Amino acid sequence: MGHSHAEPSDRPCRACGRPFAADVWVILDAAERPDLLARLRAGTLHTLTCPHCGHAATINAPLLILRPDETPALLFSPGRGGDRETDEAQAAALLGLLRAHMGAEWRAEWLEAGVVGVAREALPVALGE
Repeated sequence: MGHSHAEPSDRPCRACGRPFAADVWVILDAAERPDLLARLRAGTLHTLTCPHCGHAATINAPLLILRPDETPALLFSPGRGGDRETDEAQAAALLGLLRAHMGAEWRAEWLEAGVVGVAREALPVALGE
């Protein structure tokens, strides 16, 4: 099983109203999924496209990024409009999920540098672009 994680989402299209299923990525292991990292850099990771009418919409979702060989290894980008308490709860929940996915591969030293919070629009800079 991979470390990256998507939450399944069933939602109606904002344009045509028809429901469709989509994956919303909330944990991204940059080493494991360079394809998702490329989508993040392009600003399309959280863009969902309706298969019925082609309408594309960006959804608001938090994102935890694992960069296992970099410092800091963990970056958290909260969803827009949340308060500090909500952001912290989401970060903790995603960290717990990542730890569960990784099992024995989890490294405690990743938390030594802390989880760095990064606004979505600042992610290209944080990712070294």
